[in-house]
Amino acid sequence: MRIRHLRHTLLAAVLAMGGLYAATPAAYATAVTYDLTCGIGGGCGTTSYGSITLNQVNASTVTISETLAPGVVFAKTGAGNALAFNVNVKGLTLTNITTGFAQGPSPDTAPPYGSFGYSIQCTLCGNGTSRPNFASLGFTTSDGSSLTIANFVANAGGYFFASDVGVPDGRGGFNTGNVAVLAPRTQVPEPASLMVLGAGLFGFGLIRRRRAA
Repeated sequence: MRIRHLRHTLLAAVLAMGGLYAATPAAYATAVTYDLTCGIGGGCGTTSYGSITLNQVNASTVTISETLAPGVVFAKTGAGNALAFNVNVKGLTLTNITTGFAQGPSPDTAPPYGSFGYSIQCTLCGNGTSRPNFASLGFTTSDGSSLTIANFVANAGGYFFASDVGVPDGRGGFNTGNVAVLAPRTQVPEPASLMVLGAGLFGFGLIRRRRAA
């Protein structure tokens, strides 16, 4: 009877914590990372040319950060921009853009990966891969209402992001063109989910200890 009572108490506590955290700002602490594994000229493999991470800040704000792989730099070939992406909501604003970058054309194209609704361009990059060669950028997106990570969607070709970059060619130069993302990595659990899981494991441990006693 005592074990059954403990189980009921534990279940009630877990449900209460889950409801509490789902109703607080902590539920916004979600992140999703994408790997740029679709190469210059097309074709997606396992080589990563960089990563893009989306972080949910609040109910209407998502920050975006892109970090290129070692040796890879942003290029300015005229065939694309530093970052192109899609959202399925209207009224998106881009702020806090890293120095050296600015909002680009909307919509924009990134051959061979198609068209995207928004873009960020490298304003201080020279033609091709001439210096300064930036390797990271970040900015904030908001619609002032209900923007979430789920609103960042693939384009008609199934690609989430594209970047115009220079990839070392092994001879002291670069191959240039657009690389892209076909799918995100596994989503990172938010704190509410982690707390519920932790409470459950802790509870099972207590039950096993009582049975052993």
